Amino acid sequence: MPHAAAVVIGSLIVTIYVAIGGLRASIGTDVVQFCMLLILLAIIIPVTLWVAGGPAEIYQGLAHSSVKTATLLYTKESVTGWLLVSVLSFINYAIIDQSVWQRVYASKRGTESKLILGTTLLWLPIPAVAGLIGMIGLAKGFDVNPSEIFPAVVGELLGTWGAYAMAIIMIATILSTTDSCLNALSTLIVRDIYLTYIRKNGPMDPKKEIKVARIVVIVAGLGIALFSLAQFSILYLNYAVGALTLAMTWPFVLSVFMKNLNKNAAFWGLIIGTLSALILAVLPGAGLIQPIVPLWEGYLISHVIAAGIPLLGTLFAPDREFHFQAVFNKGGL
Repeated sequence: MPHAAAVVIGSLIVTIYVAIGGLRASIGTDVVQFCMLLILLAIIIPVTLWVAGGPAEIYQGLAHSSVKTATLLYTKESVTGWLLVSVLSFINYAIIDQSVWQRVYASKRGTESKLILGTTLLWLPIPAVAGLIGMIGLAKGFDVNPSEIFPAVVGELLGTWGAYAMAIIMIATILSTTDSCLNALSTLIVRDIYLTYIRKNGPMDPKKEIKVARIVVIVAGLGIALFSLAQFSILYLNYAVGALTLAMTWPFVLSVFMKNLNKNAAFWGLIIGTLSALILAVLPGAGLIQPIVPLWEGYLISHVIAAGIPLLGTLFAPDREFHFQAVFNKGGL
């Protein structure tokens, strides 16, 4: 199927069921998709390793591959070029990702910590086995785009049934991520923008609010489909989003632990941190400008700026702690 047709059909499917069922539909389908993902991976990974010849043959393939350092546990380039970049860019997701917090608040009270820990532990093997398949591809001499190595290896080594299984895995993963993003985006736009700034916090019929949310989902689904036609690298998109969200993370984290956080300093930390991430990480990563510093240092500098400005502002000019109960006792603001 052509890429454009697959994008349109996939976007149409996920937009329809999210617009109809909302968060309930998203969570319900995510559970099914995640279970399918785990079951298929539990079958595919051992079989692929066996068909590839086992650990000994894979090691020999790596030793004779075009990458001379393929058999080393780590290299300086792998640490600075991938590990540090990934840690510094991905650490923000679980902290400020709206789709994560939607599910936390939708959980049964008292079970949140167990659910967060459990799903984290269940998810960790998935990127690990993806890296394992990439290693098999290198050992077998596959020459494809890195974003396509997983389906290429499984389809080649396991044949038709492996290709179908990979198609199911990839579709489940894409739909799960997309429906989560659509739900989170519609909630943010309706609650934080539409009701606050357009309705001025005025009363609104819940049915009309749901209607507005569905319109947002449909428009956003169309936007996602158009954006996906460009075929950006998944790895670059993750790094770019990580760079642009890291500046948002620190004001949020610091406000939890510092009741007297200087809000103006937090604002400027957000602005300057975002600009530095754009210049030092996003644009160089896309090849649009020459890197000023190594990519991992660009992420680190942006973290320091986003956290340092609010901390210094609070140190020299702390805001007074806001006591909600005292305000209520005085009859309001």
